[in-house]
Amino acid sequence: MQGIELKEFQINCVNKLLDATTVGNKKEILVQAPTGSGKTIILLDYIQEYIEENKNTIFVWLTPGKGDLEEQSRDKMTKYLPSMNSKNINDILLSGFEAGDTAFINWETITKKGNTALKEAERKNLFERIDEAYNRGYNFIVIVDEEHLNKTVKAEAIIDYLKPNYIVRVSATTKKNKEAEFIQIDELDVINEGLITRALYINENVGNNIKLENEHEYLLDLALEKQKAIRKEYKNNSISVNPLIIIQVPSKSDELIEQIETLLDNKGYSYKNKAVAIWLADRKENIENIIRAVFGLEKCFHILIVEDNSPDGTADIVRKLQAEFPERLFMIERKGKLGLGTAYIAGFKWAIQHQYDYIFEMDADFSHNPNDLPRLYKACHDEGADVAIGSRYISGVNVVNWPMGRVLMSYFASKYVRFITGIPVHDTTAGFKCYKRRVLETIPLDNIRFKGYAFQIEMKFTAYKCGFKVVEVPVIFVNRELGTSKMNSSIFGEAVFGVIRLKWDSWFKSYPKNK
Repeated sequence: MQGIELKEFQINCVNKLLDATTVGNKKEILVQAPTGSGKTIILLDYIQEYIEENKNTIFVWLTPGKGDLEEQSRDKMTKYLPSMNSKNINDILLSGFEAGDTAFINWETITKKGNTALKEAERKNLFERIDEAYNRGYNFIVIVDEEHLNKTVKAEAIIDYLKPNYIVRVSATTKKNKEAEFIQIDELDVINEGLITRALYINENVGNNIKLENEHEYLLDLALEKQKAIRKEYKNNSISVNPLIIIQVPSKSDELIEQIETLLDNKGYSYKNKAVAIWLADRKENIENIIRAVFGLEKCFHILIVEDNSPDGTADIVRKLQAEFPERLFMIERKGKLGLGTAYIAGFKWAIQHQYDYIFEMDADFSHNPNDLPRLYKACHDEGADVAIGSRYISGVNVVNWPMGRVLMSYFASKYVRFITGIPVHDTTAGFKCYKRRVLETIPLDNIRFKGYAFQIEMKFTAYKCGFKVVEVPVIFVNRELGTSKMNSSIFGEAVFGVIRLKWDSWFKSYPKNK
């Protein structure tokens, strides 16, 4: 593989997979691969070697429903095996299967109903493509990634329809099965290669009946005590070590991260004294990706990044890219998190100062598709809009990979805002917009009350009350995998009660009018 030299245990696993799927007599192969062992690299090398000897084989790589693991895995194939044929579900629907293909599929797109799933006609088309492949003499091997998450009746139904010669199931928690070939990567082998170190899980032996005022602080104290004990034990043997404490935050919750940062700071551990570091690679990687995506558009856009002293190295990446795009990429650096609204207002003022005629507002996590920027521009430049909103709800409910609770919360929040305020906008909470400069020059930005989520509502309402033409452009909003949504019940509450205040104040307030 290009740029990759496999470790000995990885080579051994590949060889066992090749044996199991050529001369083995069991249809199912279970691979137990510890986290950090490089299972994706192992599987890619296995696919490459297998197809070299078995040209008429097609691999179907099934991933769990949540996230975009299928795209991540496919990206790795593109990077390390650029000569191999990789496809996603859309490619298959369009052109079908070919010998040597590896198709990366989120299985829930086939089985679920709704925006994230295939339409019935597309599902029928997929099955026809499978039948077509069989009629051409191709064989299937199915890889079930994170198989503990795919062990459902519906997932198995898809696998059964593929009628694969072999099924390779991979997980860190796979257990032996008499009916299947079992391949295990020893964690010790991974540790000895330096890919992982042995971890102690602080919360494993915590009792279920303990009453706690703050469970996060309790677990943190356990970890710090364990760290001291390990350090002391090594010191007794004249060895100086400083064990690393890794705190995993579910769903990368910004709110929880801030709580933990405060707890650590109170105990004397901070970013300032270098005792704490934050690893949110998705954030810092995302900023480069979004910048290059926007600059890759046919139409020329400039980008302003408002950077609120992120500890993950975002500013360093932007500065590096500024050397590459000196005339198009700009950054405002602030001392810390001052609120979403203040960040946008700082950006608006900068854009007004630099005489930009069309000013866009968007998130840097790909939930807002850069390819929609020209459509928002067209609505303002060619079609007479003063404000163009990238709308999720103007033509149905166009969101992908959202939990149902969040869909309902967001959708009915917008309905509620529209009902209370009377603003003729379906997606009142949208944060993907294009403003003509004169809109932002007219609105008294320093008087915008809300600094959080309701900021988006207040800006639309104010533009509408000032007499500007506000239009909605339908877009598809994809749930971010990189980064975390800030939608929660407290934000919802801000919108609910803030909107009432907004409407009440409007009865006694004079708005500057569009000239």
